[in-house]
Amino acid sequence: SIFNQSINQSIRIMTSKKDAAVPNYPPQSLFVPPPVTKDVRFRAARKLVQRGRVQDGAVEIFRVLVHRAEEEFESKSRSCSYSWLNVAAAYYEYGHSLYLNICRENDGRESESVAKTSSGYADAIEEALEYMAKSLKILFTHYADCKGATNLDTSATNVKITASTSFKRIAYWDWVRNQISRVLIGIGNVMSFTGDHSQAVESYLNAIPYREETLEYIMHPEAPRMGTVTNQLELLRCHRLVVEVHVLIAEELLLCPKGQDVKSQFHLGVNGSMHDGLHETVAKIIIVKSAERLILAKNYYEQAKDQLQDLVFMMAKIEQEENSISDSEKKSICHLATMLMEVGIALSTSEDAYQK
Repeated sequence: SIFNQSINQSIRIMTSKKDAAVPNYPPQSLFVPPPVTKDVRFRAARKLVQRGRVQDGAVEIFRVLVHRAEEEFESKSRSCSYSWLNVAAAYYEYGHSLYLNICRENDGRESESVAKTSSGYADAIEEALEYMAKSLKILFTHYADCKGATNLDTSATNVKITASTSFKRIAYWDWVRNQISRVLIGIGNVMSFTGDHSQAVESYLNAIPYREETLEYIMHPEAPRMGTVTNQLELLRCHRLVVEVHVLIAEELLLCPKGQDVKSQFHLGVNGSMHDGLHETVAKIIIVKSAERLILAKNYYEQAKDQLQDLVFMMAKIEQEENSISDSEKKSICHLATMLMEVGIALSTSEDAYQK
């Protein structure tokens, strides 16, 4: 991975093909989110965000929860890594709500000009990225710690925990894996909003291994609820999320400046802050050469198109068995199909322009 220069060794360990295949599926009871996500205020603010009402107090609520989570963490032993996760959850939701509020306030305006000409919005964007990146660093640390300290047996019914590992650390593993991909997508969205499409591509690329790993877990023959309606619906959702990230990558590649290599522009500092490569000595690693940008975009588009067909088939099969798919999931799939169609049109236009 090239998104996080300061901990790239940890990322390579976590995203390598060999290590991505974590041993068999742990018991369902281990898959729980950290306590802060059950806080009444946290849930209320999340509902505001989901309903498009971030301006009705979501930012303020998450700001309070950040301070509370930090205070609680300071009062506990820092050796208990699972206590970081309350902080990580609050950090991301606060940063994400800041970003969404900026999007709402600037609806219909050119995002790049907004970010570059308004110091107030630029500061808010920087703060949003700061908290998202701090959240990501905590999640990476916890994920690597869990992988290194656990040994899941081949029966897939019990979890062997070493002396250096507590039950709570293992319990949050699934949430952490899913949250890492969510934060990476969130950072990519912010970068896209500000016009830093190269960094958006990089962030989306880093999200793929985590979403694919979640899908592998759900498809495992000994996964909890395997073969049930619940498992089928989870499988549908996980497939959609994998398709989504492929569409996002194709879309961002097409938005990258013509005639320029797609390069890494930022890295995550040791204190969790985002640093601009233009103002520091940071190695700008090439993600894809300019001449290969459209080819890579087309590859991701074709993958997404094939995967979407499988997704629609899966959706039809579930409904044929008279099982209910939520309206929100149906809307998400329809929105994804629209995104893919728009990417296809943009790709065709770009290819025509390139040939001329």
